[in-house]
Amino acid sequence: MLFVFYFGMKSDGVALGTVISQYSGVTLALFLSTRKYSEYLKKMKFKMLTDVEKLKNFFRVHSDIFLRTLALIFTLSFFTAESAVYGDNILAANTILMQL
Repeated sequence: MLFVFYFGMKSDGVALGTVISQYSGVTLALFLSTRKYSEYLKKMKFKMLTDVEKLKNFFRVHSDIFLRTLALIFTLSFFTAESAVYGDNILAANTILMQL
């Protein structure tokens, strides 16, 4: 509201406010989680993250959900891109429909 009404930035103000809020949320989450779980982070063995066999096993077990997620992201992105071809009104309407 500040960027839109006070500074008169219109949709640019909405976008800037959204970016600021997203990065503020991530920063706050990282700060609070490192503060609360600092003891666990000290005990964590980061060399385990580069163990190739364990990573292969992890992705083998979770491959179905990973492929489903990729297909879902591709479908939604394609739908959004095709909606944009037909104009702003169609894009806005389809975005609202996807949210519902």
